[in-house]
Amino acid sequence: MSQYKPIRLLKENPHYFDFRGKPTVLITSAEHYASVFNGDFDYIKYLDTIQQLGFNHTRTSTGIKRELPGSFNIDGNSQAPTVEAFIAPWVRTDIPGANDGGNKFDLDTWNEEYFARWKDFIKQAGDRGIEVELMLFSEFHIHTDFKDALWRVCPINPANVIQQLHGIDVEHALSMENTDGNKYLDALLIRLARELNEFDNFHWEICNEPYYDDIPKDWMQHVHDVIAEEEKKLPNQHIFSQNIQANLYEFEKDEPLTGMSVLNFHYTSSDNIKRNYWWPGVLGLNETGIITDKKYWRQAWDIILGGAGLYNMLDYSYTCGHEDGSYVLLPSNPGGGDPDLREKLGVLIRFINSFEFWKMKPATELIKGFHAPNSSYVMLAEEGRQYAAYFITNMHSGQLPHVNVTMEMPAGEYEARWLNAETGEEYTVSSFAHNGGRICIESGIMGDPVDKNREFEIALSIKRK
Repeated sequence: MSQYKPIRLLKENPHYFDFRGKPTVLITSAEHYASVFNGDFDYIKYLDTIQQLGFNHTRTSTGIKRELPGSFNIDGNSQAPTVEAFIAPWVRTDIPGANDGGNKFDLDTWNEEYFARWKDFIKQAGDRGIEVELMLFSEFHIHTDFKDALWRVCPINPANVIQQLHGIDVEHALSMENTDGNKYLDALLIRLARELNEFDNFHWEICNEPYYDDIPKDWMQHVHDVIAEEEKKLPNQHIFSQNIQANLYEFEKDEPLTGMSVLNFHYTSSDNIKRNYWWPGVLGLNETGIITDKKYWRQAWDIILGGAGLYNMLDYSYTCGHEDGSYVLLPSNPGGGDPDLREKLGVLIRFINSFEFWKMKPATELIKGFHAPNSSYVMLAEEGRQYAAYFITNMHSGQLPHVNVTMEMPAGEYEARWLNAETGEEYTVSSFAHNGGRICIESGIMGDPVDKNREFEIALSIKRK
């Protein structure tokens, strides 16, 4: 049993986590959710890797939905295990005929290897200071051409089990209409709740991307309630996450399920965090989308300095045999992941943790002007005490990288530090006294002249002396 209570919302500011007694932002570049159910995936090597990189989070699925080689054009997809490597919650029988080429499952008999692997994975992650988002279910993409392929290999598909399951099809598998199947799924939830209750370093996620399949809200609430009711009988209660939408989406007050602490978006931005910041819980981005220039670290800076408490880069370079993230992705792969990206995320981690970030809030409006060409910016601030800003600008040929920003600030004495947001290199440090109101803060010369039309990423730290 851990000496800590499970991760929870920070009382002082519920937009962040309290993890092992410390205010925490969860930032990672994590594998494709198959650490546990793909037996070929060496999760010890993987966890060692992300610990060494300074990441404190990962996201992993139960495997009720698994993928196939070639799904979504993902090469080396860890979520597409071989028949022999797939570890399901239930044992396979000696009866052939499952759609994946293996024997059929017996839903009345647990596969103890599955639960042992879950317990060890959570423990090993916790020993390394890594928190886990445990994804319980995932959509089957019923509005696409490949829905049938994903459903064919699902371990609760009636064709894959020895039990007689009635009324289950891909469109109703994750719904209250699936009365036969829900008996077994509910039992799985209860077993996981009991097995993992001792650990402090995970939270439950109801379902991945339920909005794409219009998964009913009453079923998702049911999933929460089954676990929450079981945990009431146990020493620890864990928080829940809801994957609420993708891209730019302003949700209504009645949309979050009852009992949610974390609302995660996919492929979103700081603008979206700001429009939903009224919600008293963590807002996060737990899966990146397709960015054509592969500069995912920019998305991370934008999200975290926009007020999010969680960022997970979906990193396809962790594969079986390359659990250290050394797999080189094909150009056709619909995402990113490489050592350079992870190093850049490390700069962000060190930067945000240099602040008392839990005392800050989105404050981009305090920037009244950024005097550099073709720029964008975002900022967190505790007015009068600390400011964390991120800028992207485009310098022209032969132009020295020298910029300045006009800000609205209370009177006081401050220190400003300008950094290269890609490398962490500190450019200039200056102190200034301010009488209150608007002030123009100059960077000084930052390095050598940049190449023609090169984009330049800058971080600015301002703290009261």
